[in-house]
Amino acid sequence: MRIENKELAISLKPERQSPQVVKKACQDFEAFFLGFIFKKGFQPLFAPSSSRFFSQEETWFREMWVDEIAKKVGENGGWGLSDMLYRKLVEENKSGFS
Repeated sequence: MRIENKELAISLKPERQSPQVVKKACQDFEAFFLGFIFKKGFQPLFAPSSSRFFSQEETWFREMWVDEIAKKVGENGGWGLSDMLYRKLVEENKSGFS
């Protein structure tokens, strides 16, 4: 595919990232992925109940709560997904990160 717009072509060039930035991106991805899995697992708890105290805000709060749990799990080692991704990225980028 040929890109005619030089500015766009320049902006699409991959940039070298520091190992810390790549590691953080891998951890963020793991937290996002765990959050998705946890939300599916907690889905019965998020279903509207017949309680008159149920609200959409409560559902949002519960979803944010699950996101924070996933973030903490990811920061503390998680399931090893971020480490696996990081190793794979380093392996594919043999010249290393700048």
